[in-house]
Amino acid sequence: MEHSRIFSNNIASTIEEIRPFLERQPGISLSTLLNIQRVQTSIDTVPPTSDNYIIDVEDQSINSTNLQDVSVHDNHHQTTATDNFLNNIREAANEVVSESQNNNSNVINHNNNNDIEENSTESVRISPQTRALYQGLRKYILFVCILLIKGLYDYRASILNFIVLVVTFNYTNNVVKREIAKQNNKSWLSLLIITCYIIGCIVFIYFEYDTRIFSPYSQPLTIWELLWSVLITDFVLKLITIIFKVFLTCLPSKLLALRKRGKYFLVVEATSQLYRCVAPVQPWLYYFFESYQGTEKIFGVLLSLLYTVSKGTDILSRLKLFQTAIWKLLQNVNLGVSPSKEQLVASGGICAICHDQYSMPVRLHCKHIFCETCVLTWLNRECSCPLCRAAITDDPIYRDGHTSHFIQLY
Repeated sequence: MEHSRIFSNNIASTIEEIRPFLERQPGISLSTLLNIQRVQTSIDTVPPTSDNYIIDVEDQSINSTNLQDVSVHDNHHQTTATDNFLNNIREAANEVVSESQNNNSNVINHNNNNDIEENSTESVRISPQTRALYQGLRKYILFVCILLIKGLYDYRASILNFIVLVVTFNYTNNVVKREIAKQNNKSWLSLLIITCYIIGCIVFIYFEYDTRIFSPYSQPLTIWELLWSVLITDFVLKLITIIFKVFLTCLPSKLLALRKRGKYFLVVEATSQLYRCVAPVQPWLYYFFESYQGTEKIFGVLLSLLYTVSKGTDILSRLKLFQTAIWKLLQNVNLGVSPSKEQLVASGGICAICHDQYSMPVRLHCKHIFCETCVLTWLNRECSCPLCRAAITDDPIYRDGHTSHFIQLY
């Protein structure tokens, strides 16, 4: 009875252990789970228990001892058989679960591989229309390249001159901006060289291309001739603007104070942009209006009106900039006041910008003290204090002397 009770308890505990596996794998059969062959083999190896006993009447104590040993040995074999049976059940359940998980992972990997192959096939697949378009474009690529090479060769001189003009403008613009930042330490030789170079470029362009900068157009032009003329005119006007800025830079500080030069640079730039905006109006109106004769003049008038409307917003923005520049020029705004000796001593006597002793010190509204030339150079690019970032001036656009890179084509 004791053996039966132990066996039933072990069976119950084993069933409780494998129940989660059965719930996760509902398709597992009982024969697979129990692994019948392994269990039968384990059972066959268990030696049969003996129900026959030999009773020796003569030596009762020895017989009782032998009987107890046989019973213990029998109990040991029965317990071993039970344990082997339960272990086989557990191993069978674990193997079935592991095999099922491996099968599921193989199925998932197979599905992923199929998805990747399908996606790659779809990405490689090209519609017949796209393939036909690609084949058609391939036929014209060589022809387009031939036309491009011919155009570059026929207009090689104009293209080279345009590149030289762009390089000249960028170089002179950077030199002027650098020399303006030097204040009284500017290089007169550099300013003289770029002035002569600009004048030489303008004279060459005027006689080489017969560009009408200040005279109106009186003969019809093709669209390419008009674009070229407007482009060259815009660059020439920007070079002339740089010459005016060089002239202001060369003026002595007695005639034009350093703190006021930023305003004059702004006025020169605003005037230049306004004139550059108005300069291409006459050629474009002439092109739109004079291209048609007779009743087709109505269409030319319509195109001219549309161009005027589209150009109006650009002209208004340039007029606003010019008005702002004139208003700032007429205003007399002081950056600060002259500091006292006590304030200079309290500040340390060293400018935070140039790290040298103060030269013409000025005390800003934020109570920081700098050299006048140093803080003017700073405020030509920024509108706040170098130390506390407090607002000192308004937008310092174009006060550093640079010229706009924008190309006015219409």
